Amino acid sequence: MENIHNTAVIHPTAIVDSSAIIKECVEVGPFAIIEPSTFIEQNAYIGPHCVIGKNNRIGSSVVIQGNVRTGKDCEIMQGAVVKWGCILTDRVTIENGVFLGAGVVTLGSDKDMKEKHGTYIATGAWIGGGTYIGPGLSICAGAKVGALSFVKEDIKQPGTYVGTPAELVKRKWRCKKCEVKGEIATKNSMTVTQEIIQEAHCSASKNCAFYPDNIIFD
Repeated sequence: MENIHNTAVIHPTAIVDSSAIIKECVEVGPFAIIEPSTFIEQNAYIGPHCVIGKNNRIGSSVVIQGNVRTGKDCEIMQGAVVKWGCILTDRVTIENGVFLGAGVVTLGSDKDMKEKHGTYIATGAWIGGGTYIGPGLSICAGAKVGALSFVKEDIKQPGTYVGTPAELVKRKWRCKKCEVKGEIATKNSMTVTQEIIQEAHCSASKNCAFYPDNIIFD
């Protein structure tokens, strides 16, 4: 097929639509299905029994393990890892370097059974296995969600979230001026305020004046 690069490895049992484009050194595993108008960039891996939906874009060096399902119009960007058994609904965007543990599910309808798509998971976020993400939600860059959690609202600040519903329990920070760093435990989704960070910074560093612009959250 003209749309499949000659260095790509497509298992004989895989089904690739004639309109799909597959670039250099891509591997597509046994019984995988690549639906129409999907574009897979170089060095990506699509595992066995995956179904990659219509008009998806899979970035370079992405790893999608077995039995993963994606809806239409999804984008999975460079270096992301999607482990076994994940289910992504329509229009999901997964940015660079995101990790989805086994069995992560993005929901596509609300409690009233109204369709709602467009889940967005930003760069470097880490989602533990078995986590459910509510319809149309966004998770910010660098956030970590513990296994078996349920995300029911947007995650807007980096940190560690766990539970049902997922709540903020921990934030890591560092000062880019003096390189002092620390970790703050939170309770009941408490926002980490400037005052809390200032107290932690002053306790850790006696020689560096506190300026909010110098604080970076990891």
